[in-house]
Amino acid sequence: MQIFFAFFCFQESSVKNFCVFVKNYQFWYNNYCIFAENNLKCMKKFYFILIAISAFLYACSGAKSYYKKGLKLEQANMYDEASQMYLQSLARNPNYIDSKIALKKTGQIVFDNRLGDVFKAHNAENHKAAVYSYLKAQEFAEQVRVYNIELSTPPQYEQYFEKSKAKYLDALYKQATDLLAVENFEAADPILAEIKKLDPNYKDVKSLKRTSANEPLYRNGLAEMQAKNYKQAYYYFDQIYQNDKSYKDATALREKARKEAAITVSVLPFQNYTRYNGVERTIQGNVVASILALKSPFIDLVDRENLQTILDEQKFGLSGNVDEATAAKVGNLLGVKAVLIGKVTNFTENTGRLRSEEKIAYESYQAKEWNSTTNQYQNVTKYRRTSYREYYNDKDINITFEYQLISSETGRILASNVVNKTLKDEVRYGTYQGDTRNLFPGDANGVFWGNSEKNRFDRLFQARRELKPTSELTQNLYRFIADEVSADVYRAIGK
Repeated sequence: MQIFFAFFCFQESSVKNFCVFVKNYQFWYNNYCIFAENNLKCMKKFYFILIAISAFLYACSGAKSYYKKGLKLEQANMYDEASQMYLQSLARNPNYIDSKIALKKTGQIVFDNRLGDVFKAHNAENHKAAVYSYLKAQEFAEQVRVYNIELSTPPQYEQYFEKSKAKYLDALYKQATDLLAVENFEAADPILAEIKKLDPNYKDVKSLKRTSANEPLYRNGLAEMQAKNYKQAYYYFDQIYQNDKSYKDATALREKARKEAAITVSVLPFQNYTRYNGVERTIQGNVVASILALKSPFIDLVDRENLQTILDEQKFGLSGNVDEATAAKVGNLLGVKAVLIGKVTNFTENTGRLRSEEKIAYESYQAKEWNSTTNQYQNVTKYRRTSYREYYNDKDINITFEYQLISSETGRILASNVVNKTLKDEVRYGTYQGDTRNLFPGDANGVFWGNSEKNRFDRLFQARRELKPTSELTQNLYRFIADEVSADVYRAIGK
């Protein structure tokens, strides 16, 4: 099929013949539709064939339309605009031969005009204009080359370009080095970037560009370090680190600033005031994982095993309720700047009773009826009232968790909240003894017609019949709670 279509795109006369063919199939198409009225699969296949034919005709006609526009512009000596039309034509059909021929002609004219701009600028010693005119001409040649059309370049124009580029780069280099000499790094940076773009290997431009980009950040970082604004200092050094890890001692200073700004945090064992064992440990594990996932450079967690070892060595028990004073004392004992305490105050699970009710539906069936017009029996679809059973059930789980982030140094509460989360699940499905493909929704007044109604009804009999396990719901709840806690911790100390 694709080869067949491609063949027609090559010849305009063939396209016209094909269009006549498409019009002439109207008769057999109408007969086919009658034949396929009860054959949905055949109709779908035919529909996709029509789409393919339409897309083919659109591509061919679009290419021709742009070609005609280009031809008019070419006749008016508007060669730039004409070339763009031919490029648009080939974008729709890369094999449209008329547009290829036309683009070869007008493209060369446009290319020569742009090379003429190179010559004029070079002679006038406007070296920047000469450089960028040449690059603009080459960019156009690349656009045309996509369609296997080569434009010829007289060798002297490349010489004009190279000579102008050398002089232009020298001027830029002097300007940039003069700015660097007075430590105006911000102004020198875009100039060096332009030199590097035109010639990456020009003199020591790579080294100078490295300095112009990094030195302002480096000096700002040092100033923030001296002012003890360690977080801001970290961000300056981190910008250098992301692009140039070996610039001076920026990597070491970045880590030094991070350590000064970081808050060491211990997550103390959470308390459980419910009858469900282990809930507090699972929430604590999720909270720790969520905080670590933030990857904040300013939050350093003390691992749980190390925490318990230190507490055991100091014979410090944490049974019962842990208040702010106790938390701060433990924080000082552990040598951390903040501690996170929490308690589960509620865990309830409510599972409903499976309910059901009988509902009205209609079953389709085939019957024979006498047709007085054709004087013969014909099959007709009829509907008889029946019923199906619809089932409902639901479950919800609620967890309430309270937490506080406390400064070990001041005893001040840095963040606190009461998180109350509920997750619900429900099932709703239908059962029927017969074939649900013949079953239609309705009520006492009759059948509900429409594909959307039938589709929704069919899904009812394919729906899930079991409630999700409690473990699945609680795991999601734990993650929701942990993410909210970690977000609060991040806002308080991790930014």
